[in-house]
Amino acid sequence: MQVYLHSEARKATGDRILDTRRAKFEAALKTLHEGLSKPRCVKEYDKVQRRLGRELERHKRVSYQYKIDVLRKKDSTHAKAVTFTHLSAFEQQTQASGGYILHTSHTDWSASQVARTSSLARLCAQPIWASPSVRVKFNYQGRWISGRINRITKRATVLVDNPTGELMSDGRRYIRRYVPLSELRPAFANANRDSGSRR
Repeated sequence: MQVYLHSEARKATGDRILDTRRAKFEAALKTLHEGLSKPRCVKEYDKVQRRLGRELERHKRVSYQYKIDVLRKKDSTHAKAVTFTHLSAFEQQTQASGGYILHTSHTDWSASQVARTSSLARLCAQPIWASPSVRVKFNYQGRWISGRINRITKRATVLVDNPTGELMSDGRRYIRRYVPLSELRPAFANANRDSGSRR
């Protein structure tokens, strides 16, 4: 059985990501256009087309949503303008964002029960102590190193105290270690802190 669910939080995140990608792509197109009237910038029509092709590939997640034209100067090898329009068909691109599908073999469950069980499963997939700001330890080349979790994705970013590391907002220096969640262990308050310089 498949259950379609909608999350406002997921939709908001998707909207922000899409808006950011569109803004970056439009900025790249504006830069290409403005360069046509600036010295030492690409102006030849063919070169502008090649530069545009690279931008289309670089921003391929949103570039298909635009109609783009490179206009050539009359009786010249130079381009005179780069124009773009966001296609109306994609104006409501994010209207259905935030939706996702869960699969279950329990055909007698309600949608709310499927959603609740899925949330519990995600919470149980990682230790309850594995969250940002918690101190952890992990084995690195035969030594136990302790640090503080800074971020969690598929791996945990652990900040390890090191006098030669990156200066952080708390005034201390750290080096970053990227550790699979399965390799993390809780570090107790009275545990000795190992320096990240031990390699």
